[in-house]
Amino acid sequence: MINNGKNIKEDLRKKEKETNKCYKNKKDKIMKTIKINNNEYTFFNEVWERGYSWGHRSVLHLNGYKLTEARSRYHNRTWESYQFQSVMMRAVEDYISGLLWKAIQDYKQENNIKRLTKSKKEIVVSKFEKENTELYKLKRSL
Repeated sequence: MINNGKNIKEDLRKKEKETNKCYKNKKDKIMKTIKINNNEYTFFNEVWERGYSWGHRSVLHLNGYKLTEARSRYHNRTWESYQFQSVMMRAVEDYISGLLWKAIQDYKQENNIKRLTKSKKEIVVSKFEKENTELYKLKRSL
């Protein structure tokens, strides 16, 4: 019975090492939360390392639901004001650009248009920016 308990503990330690083998230490997993209005945006950030390169990964959640993720690979060093800044910014930018693309496609489909003129695109973009001010606040807060 005692040996089984030791084996279980050893197995758990091995599994933990295997799942965390690409992280240098626990400081490489960082969570950042930003509250805007009644919404809570959470970034789950982590560092990974493979061979001659390393990188950052950031997953953006809104009130517990995954929105998007971003990754960056580095070979030398980063040029960030603080750790994970560039991947968090990229995650937000990717999410905004995806929503904007969808808004433009929906507008084109609703109005039976194949190509937007510059003036119509500006209308769609300005409407989108007004509806999604919270995301732009999130981007500026990073």
